[in-house]
Amino acid sequence: MAQVCKKSTGQNYAMKIQSKERLSRLFGEELWRAGFEKRAFASCNHPFIVELYFAFQTRTLVMLVMSLGDGRDLSKVLKANGPLSYDRVLFYSA
Repeated sequence: MAQVCKKSTGQNYAMKIQSKERLSRLFGEELWRAGFEKRAFASCNHPFIVELYFAFQTRTLVMLVMSLGDGRDLSKVLKANGPLSYDRVLFYSA
């Protein structure tokens, strides 16, 4: 995941870059399954799920451009604070 900025607007986004070769190895004969992630993000409209703004590809790469989360990821929270309380686990899993 990389943070990117759209030059025309100055808006920051998160961009997931995937190698087509790696996707091909991962999905094999069922390469059509690689599109599930794009369709899932595109169909979601929820404040706790990142929004997909753009998707494009080159000859060798597939890119998904999504909303940029301002918070820390869960692994960093766990390293800094230790295990989550039961109430926090319920909140995040809901």
